[in-house]
Amino acid sequence: MTLTPWKKLSTEVLDENPYWKYCKAKFIGPYGVPHDYFFCETLGAAQIIAVDESGKILLIKQFRPLFMTESIEFPMGGTGGEDPLVAATREFAEEAKMSAQYFAHIGMFSACNGVLTEVCNTFVAWDLTPINSAHDSQEQFEYLRVTPEELEAMIVAGTFIDGMCIAGWHQAKPKVMEIIDQQRRGG
Repeated sequence: MTLTPWKKLSTEVLDENPYWKYCKAKFIGPYGVPHDYFFCETLGAAQIIAVDESGKILLIKQFRPLFMTESIEFPMGGTGGEDPLVAATREFAEEAKMSAQYFAHIGMFSACNGVLTEVCNTFVAWDLTPINSAHDSQEQFEYLRVTPEELEAMIVAGTFIDGMCIAGWHQAKPKVMEIIDQQRRGG
């Protein structure tokens, strides 16, 4: 069976801010019935899964006001329309206070394709150097370093719950393990 594509009739921006637009689109659905569809449009995101010289992964803990709790995540942020690598480099400096000699673009995914247009680009970074950089006045971070096994235990235990980070980890794990293996062999 071939699915019938929907036909977009119009899109209206209902509200917007510097980070996203809240939109209402009108579509003709697969059975010829008109539908209103509400969604958020963003400029995309970039996340960085960083491996230090000891084979540990850099995580950040920050307060997430929507859930009124702390959240453990990878450094990440919006691209603001920038090239994803440029955004990843900037976000890594702002959030992790680090630069990396190497960034590998691992892939991208849809963050929540029923509600958001957001596409997140996943990068692995290694050969890290601490730096002094400015931070966003709304963000405060605590830093953690964990092994891949500890990260996976955190996912299972429900202490690492950000969906974008879990999806990014799934994409990046083979590259992370390759880097750790090279480090162990002295290369």
